[in-house]
Amino acid sequence: MVGAQNAQTSMALKFKTKSKDEVPAEHLSLYTERDGAWLFDVEGAVEKAKLDEFRTSNVALLKERDELKQRYDGLEPDQVRTSRRRSRSSKRPRC
Repeated sequence: MVGAQNAQTSMALKFKTKSKDEVPAEHLSLYTERDGAWLFDVEGAVEKAKLDEFRTSNVALLKERDELKQRYDGLEPDQVRTSRRRSRSSKRPRC
């Protein structure tokens, strides 16, 4: 029965609330008002929306990287440079 009591008394704290009234009075000192909202004042914490934005950006960048790797698979940069130099020099008019 002790486990049941702990489950009832422990409550997860919200990172962000819209109003001071949503913050339990005993935890009010842990919150800071910022931009019209009350934020749990934790070092290094970020809002879920910011984390989601970061994750979405990373997924898109990884996809782009994988597509480029597949597209240029087998090409060596030095070989491409040499080939381009040869191509340019062959297109120059000779005097």
